Amino acid sequence: MNIREPQSVLTLLVESFKLVNRSVGTLLLLGFISLLLSIGVGALAFVHVPVFMVKILSGLVSVGMTVVSFQVVAALAENQPVSIPQKMAGAVFPSVYTVILNLFLGIAGVLAALLIGVISGGMRSVTVLVILGLIGFFLFLRLFFAPMFIALREENPISALMASWQLTGDNFGKVVACWLVALLLPICFVGACGYGLYVGIPLYFADSFNLASPSLVWILIFLLLLVLFVFISVSVWVYWVLVFLNLSYGEDSSAEPAAILPKTQVVGEETQPLEDVQQEGEISRIFKMSVQSREGEGAIEQHLEQVYQPRPEDVVEYTEEDRMPTILFDDEMAKQMEENRNKWEEEKKKSRSKQDGDDGVIKMSK
Repeated sequence: MNIREPQSVLTLLVESFKLVNRSVGTLLLLGFISLLLSIGVGALAFVHVPVFMVKILSGLVSVGMTVVSFQVVAALAENQPVSIPQKMAGAVFPSVYTVILNLFLGIAGVLAALLIGVISGGMRSVTVLVILGLIGFFLFLRLFFAPMFIALREENPISALMASWQLTGDNFGKVVACWLVALLLPICFVGACGYGLYVGIPLYFADSFNLASPSLVWILIFLLLLVLFVFISVSVWVYWVLVFLNLSYGEDSSAEPAAILPKTQVVGEETQPLEDVQQEGEISRIFKMSVQSREGEGAIEQHLEQVYQPRPEDVVEYTEEDRMPTILFDDEMAKQMEENRNKWEEEKKKSRSKQDGDDGVIKMSK
C-alpha cells in the first residue's frame, strides 16, 4: 500500500494489522522503554521526591513517549529506518509543544464550561447535556489530529490546531467513519469473546472449567485472548497514525501543480513554427527523430539540451557585418567553380579536335 495515495477506511485498517505484525519487535521495544521510564519516575516517590513533582514528570514522560510512538509508527509506515534513541532525542521540542497544547485546551475547556454554566443558569436538563455533548464531540474530532501535526509535521500549537481543523473539515465523513471503526473494533472483540465464553463454557466445558483454580489450558486461552486484545488495541493506535498520514498526504498532493513545460517555438530556414508542445517526452521524441548523427547517445542528449535550453552566454546575435565574410566566401567559391568549369570545357574541346585530326591523316595515307 502506498500511504501517499488515497485509501479507504478498511484498507487502512488492514494495513494497520499488517504493520503491527511485521514491526512487533520494534513496538515491543518501544513499550518496554516506556515501561522502564514509568517505573523509574514512579520510584522517585520512594526517595522523598514531592508527589506533585512525580506527577509532573510522569506526565512529561507520557507525552514524550506518545510523540516518539507517533514518529516511530510514521517511519515504519513509510518503510524508513527507525532508531528509537534518535527519535527520543528529536522529540524534545514536539513534546514541549504538546504540553503547551494540552494546557491550552485544558484552560479553554474550563473557561467554556464556566461560560456555559453561567449562560444556562445551572440548568441540567437532558436536552442541554445532549447538545453540549454533541458540541464537545464535534470539537474533539475537529482537533483530534493537532498532536500528530506537532509530532510529525513540526507545527507549533496554534498552527497545529488550525491545520487539524482544516484537515478534518475537508474529510469529516471519513474521520467519523474511522472513529467509529476504532471505537467499535475493541468493543466488538471483547463482546464476542465474553459472549462466547459465557455461552460456551456452561454448554461444553462445564466439567473442565473451574474459575477458582483454572487449568493450564484455560490459562493459555485467557493469555491468548489478552494478547489478541493488546494486538487490536495497538493496531487501533497505529490505525489513527495511518489515517492521519494518508489524509495529510492527500491534502499536500492535491495542492501540487502538475509540471508543464512552456510553449516552445522553433523558427528557422524552411521550417514551420512548432507551437503548443507542452510535454517534455513529446519534445524529445520529435527532435530525436530529426537529429541524424553517428555520435553516442550522450552527445545527442547534450545537443538537445543546448538546442532547447541554451544558456544566455551561448546565445549569439548575428548582424549583417558578421554575415559579410560568409557571403564573400561564397562568391569566391562560385567564381572559382566557374573558372574550373571553363577550363574543363576547353580541355574537352582540345581533346575532341585532336582526335578529329588523327582520323584525317589516316584517310590521306590511303
